[in-house]
Amino acid sequence: MNKKISVKITIILIMTVILTVPSTMLQISQAQISQSDQNTILSMHNDERKEVNSPPLTWSNILATQSQDYANQLSTMGLVCNAQQCDQTPHGASNENLAGGSPGTSIATHVQGWADEKSDYNGQPIPSGNNPAGHYTAMVWQNTKEIGCGFASSGQMDFLVRRYNPPGNLPE
Repeated sequence: MNKKISVKITIILIMTVILTVPSTMLQISQAQISQSDQNTILSMHNDERKEVNSPPLTWSNILATQSQDYANQLSTMGLVCNAQQCDQTPHGASNENLAGGSPGTSIATHVQGWADEKSDYNGQPIPSGNNPAGHYTAMVWQNTKEIGCGFASSGQMDFLVRRYNPPGNLPE
C-alpha cells in the first residue's frame, strides 16, 4: 500500500515540476546552422583573414548558441523585409555582425555582403558611430579567435547573427 502511494506521490511531484518550470529551462538551445553552413562561414571568414595576415578562426558552439538565441528573439519582433520596406535589425551585443533580409537569401550571400565592405575600409583606426566597414573589420580583426552563428526566419524576414570572441573592432 505504501509503495503505491509513494509511486503516485513521485509521479505527481515530477508532473508538477514539468508543468511549472518554464520550457526554456528544460531545453538547451542549439544552433540551427548546418555543418555545411558552418564550413562555408568559416571558409569565407578565413579567406578574408588570410588576405590581411590574420590567423584563422575556429567555430565556437557557445557563441553559436548565443547567436541562435538572439536570432530566435529577432524572429519574434515583427520585423519585415520585402519590396516595400526592410526594417533595421537591432544589435543584441557589441561583438556581433547582423544581417537581416528577405526570406530565402542564402547565408553565403549575407556573409559576402559583410566581406564586400572591405572596399569601404581605408586601413585607418575605426571611427566611432556609423562605420561603413564595421562588418568587414569584425571579420578580419587580428585578435579575434572564434566565431559562432545563428539563423532564424519569421517568414517576413531572415536573421543571421554572428558573434565573435574576443571582440575587437570597436573604437575605444
